[in-house]
Amino acid sequence: MTLTQEMAQEISPELKAIREEIHAHPELSYEEEHTAALVVRELQKIGGYQITEHVGGSHGVLAEISGPTPGKTVALRADMDALPINEETGAPFASQTANVMHACGHDMHTTILLGAAKLIRAHQGELKGTVRLIFQPAEEASPTGGSRIMIDAGATEGVDGIFGLHVWPDVPMGVIAAKHGAQMAASDHFYVTIKGKSSHAAQPELGIDALMTAARFIEGVQPLISREKSAFDPAVCTIGTIQGGTRYNVLMETVKLEGTVRTFNEETRDRMEKHLEDVLKGACLMNGATYEFDYRRGYMSLINTPAYVDFALDAARTQFGEEKVVMPPHGSTGGEDFAFYLKDTPGAFMMLGAGKEGEKAWPLHNPHVLPDGDLLWYGAYYMATLALTFSDNIDAYIGK
Repeated sequence: MTLTQEMAQEISPELKAIREEIHAHPELSYEEEHTAALVVRELQKIGGYQITEHVGGSHGVLAEISGPTPGKTVALRADMDALPINEETGAPFASQTANVMHACGHDMHTTILLGAAKLIRAHQGELKGTVRLIFQPAEEASPTGGSRIMIDAGATEGVDGIFGLHVWPDVPMGVIAAKHGAQMAASDHFYVTIKGKSSHAAQPELGIDALMTAARFIEGVQPLISREKSAFDPAVCTIGTIQGGTRYNVLMETVKLEGTVRTFNEETRDRMEKHLEDVLKGACLMNGATYEFDYRRGYMSLINTPAYVDFALDAARTQFGEEKVVMPPHGSTGGEDFAFYLKDTPGAFMMLGAGKEGEKAWPLHNPHVLPDGDLLWYGAYYMATLALTFSDNIDAYIGK
């Protein structure tokens, strides 16, 4: 492969300009009309790609390019949507749309994939097989998620492997991180309504206190984590909202709660769903209340294919050196709809470190988060290399 870091660095100014344009004009899930149009515009400038717009009836874009030599088909994916957050970075290219912001790095991901597209096109003569680029809408739209729209529309048909890349503030700048197996958690959302009976606060014996019932439920949830599963099987259960009451001296008749469960395997996921309702039922029986329980499964756990992780990390070692590669000891309890691509297609999802030494590492989904634009050429070079070397090298890893 003749692609070099220097070649990738040459397109850095161009990539920064694209990223800043996307960042300044963020669009929410399923509303990525202008972002998708920008992607098509840039792909048409590059040339050589067969482009499909409005994939799955939404704003998804597919682009495909083949080399002169037969080989495998590898897919690279980027997400395009922003979040309903009001930006507070103070950047000159900050969001121009109130309460909408690229706070999860999807502007970076889209630009990185466009950069990879340019580098792959410039080295098309060395490409064996086919590269398919997936520009996906609505990654943030849990529990539905845009990946399933793309998959249902055939984005992964005939694909031998798929790779995704996500900027990650918790990882040092420029480090590539990925692990075998479960890397990100299933992310589920539950809704609880507890119904009691209202009465004057001075005569609580005449009512059924929905708040007391809710307190028993909340108190009973945490032992699910510490006593109903193995200590070696990570899980998180958090109740994020509780609403109820009309007046200080009136017993609550109705309380509503919402929460999330994060797990890494399906057996634990099933068990948590069942036990949550068991705890709720018990709390209501103790107090004489009734309940409604709505458990909605969101993204499944993201399970990397070990051989594809090894291929991707070895590529990073070759490109950037051993010090720029990490295999984390545990996964992230965040959710990611790239998981659905990996359900039926082998591949790997990698983290691209965005944490700068000596600077505060703002977490994703924060109004201050702003990954460094110098990562754009770096990520583009890395993703292009995976695509250009996939057909020649992946079989050696699968056969290990």
